[in-house]
Amino acid sequence: MISIILPIYNTEDYLNKCLDSIVLQTYQDWELIAVDDGSTDKSGEILDEYAARDSRIHVIHQENGGESHARNVALRIAKGEYIAFVDCDDWLEPRMYELMLHVIESQELDLIAAGWFKDNEIVLNEKEVENGIFYQEQLLHYLYERDAYRGFSYMWNKLYRREILQESDGSIMEFDESLRLGGDVIYLARAALRVNKAMYLPEAFYHYRIRKDSGSHTTNFDSFRDWIKAYEITICLYEKSKIEKEIIDLLKRFLAYHAWEAAGIAIQLNNNKELKYFQNVMLDYRDVYIKMNRNHPDWVKQYEERLEVCL
Repeated sequence: MISIILPIYNTEDYLNKCLDSIVLQTYQDWELIAVDDGSTDKSGEILDEYAARDSRIHVIHQENGGESHARNVALRIAKGEYIAFVDCDDWLEPRMYELMLHVIESQELDLIAAGWFKDNEIVLNEKEVENGIFYQEQLLHYLYERDAYRGFSYMWNKLYRREILQESDGSIMEFDESLRLGGDVIYLARAALRVNKAMYLPEAFYHYRIRKDSGSHTTNFDSFRDWIKAYEITICLYEKSKIEKEIIDLLKRFLAYHAWEAAGIAIQLNNNKELKYFQNVMLDYRDVYIKMNRNHPDWVKQYEERLEVCL
């Protein structure tokens, strides 16, 4: 069985499409654990209506505790041999889990990833992904060389064998609830360290909806700090695990990018205090950012220009 983990917060306009795409999956042996994380719109009512019609849908209503907490609540009761994550404003192609499960079982994989859509446009990898089984070292390159391998970076276009998400005592691995955003960065990083065999399906199944008001498009400085902290935690974890330096430098590069992005918002809002904070982070990772973007002199120029801004 597949356990599908779905946190929900105020997405009544999109939730029916998301739930319909799960109910209409051609693979039917699944449970959906939907956590209504304190929604103030009609999301909770919509969930209850679907649960009343389908016994595979389990709804939990709780006070708002954040996405990571909601996912943890669901994971603690998940019974599936495989785990999948869905965001509540997205939707799936009907054969997603049927095809992914067939491959992960027939090839005895720990993880399988597949292509995805940005809304309805297929997201393409710039570099070719290895055909067939690959191993942890290659997976880490695919995950963190994000410009070249855009199909790998997220939680939701994957199917995970339960064993790689379990702690040594058998309990399920949980998200870091101290971070409002960025918990998925750490979670996927920890899961990847436990993967031996993986594969990629180039066919796209998952539709990621672009919303300006979503958490991933925030202008909140605390959220940017959380993202930066998530990458710092991941870098520390990978250094302790003796992961190759190139992977760690790729992580530092993306951390620096988030600091650059936050500094830009601080400039727009004329917030000198926040600008100085994120410029200091940019300085800490400047050398790595320049080294890892040798082929993108325009990016380096923009980075340097933002470092020089004074309000």
